[in-house]
Amino acid sequence: MNPQFWRTFGYDPAERKHLASEWKHMINQEDLAQVLHNFKSHCADSSHPFDQVVRYTHKSGSTVWVRCRGLAIRDADGNPIRMLGAHTDVTPLKRVEEQLTQQTLELMRSNKDLEQFAYVASHDLQQPLRTIASYLEIIKEDLGEELSEETAENLKFVTDAALRMQGLAKGLLEWSRVSQGHTPTDVNMYTLIREVVADLVVADLAVTNLSVADNFDPLDVVLGDEEQLRRVLLNLVNNARKYCRYDVDLHLELTSKRHANHIEFAMADNGQGIDPQYQEKVFDLFARLHHQDDIPGTGLGLSVVRRILNLHGGRIWVESEGAGKGSTFRFTLPTPKLRQLRQESML
Repeated sequence: MNPQFWRTFGYDPAERKHLASEWKHMINQEDLAQVLHNFKSHCADSSHPFDQVVRYTHKSGSTVWVRCRGLAIRDADGNPIRMLGAHTDVTPLKRVEEQLTQQTLELMRSNKDLEQFAYVASHDLQQPLRTIASYLEIIKEDLGEELSEETAENLKFVTDAALRMQGLAKGLLEWSRVSQGHTPTDVNMYTLIREVVADLVVADLAVTNLSVADNFDPLDVVLGDEEQLRRVLLNLVNNARKYCRYDVDLHLELTSKRHANHIEFAMADNGQGIDPQYQEKVFDLFARLHHQDDIPGTGLGLSVVRRILNLHGGRIWVESEGAGKGSTFRFTLPTPKLRQLRQESML
């Protein structure tokens, strides 16, 4: 061992002898067992790496994390005759790693608390809002012909506000449920978008003014939860319908592009477009760029989309030159790992 090895653990090199017994008592005994196993395996088979991170005890009693790597020097017959290696103090990196792990755990707990709060708040708001709307209708019926025009208008304002609040609570409930666990499977996006459009046509005859040019590849298979990805496509199509122009029929152009481990999808429309300064804001919770009276909504649709895609390991962004120029929503989703490995093996 060179002098720096001993200094790393707070010892004067002159105090130590060049014996295995000098360092074996300093190393964590569980880690020592792993070191000896890797050492013997490497000596028996050169393809087995001698490379591990182990814990040593500093002279002060603190823990020093060391990456221990080595390579056996062999004779002409391949027999190991000497070990050449290096020790690297990685304690600062381990401390940063531990801090990041702790921060991640705290963030996960915080997010879970926020999700639980959102769920409880939105769920508990539903009943009182339904009660308010119901009693307003009863008041309207009780007053009958005595109901003045001004009072009728006031009641309508209150009823509309209660219904909007109910819609917000329902949307928040949907947003909070996105994080619930799911089992990822292979999902064919080519098939899924056709089902989404077909369901829209059956449910709403107003989509007859919608035309879709679908250029998704029939082999566009991603890894995810089918129902949540259905919601992504449905929300994006409905968002395009909501913000379409009134002078032309809505047209959607769907395309996809393969990358090494993910597929990038694009949904381009000929709608109202989005000013560049608001292109990130549209994905925020409750974000709205129009007055409620002009275009009704909760401002949760695109936020739900981003949340689902983030949980799937993807991302979403929008491109638009501005008002009247249409928008293109682009999003990515990972390909199945097995398919990815097969593709890599063919390269």
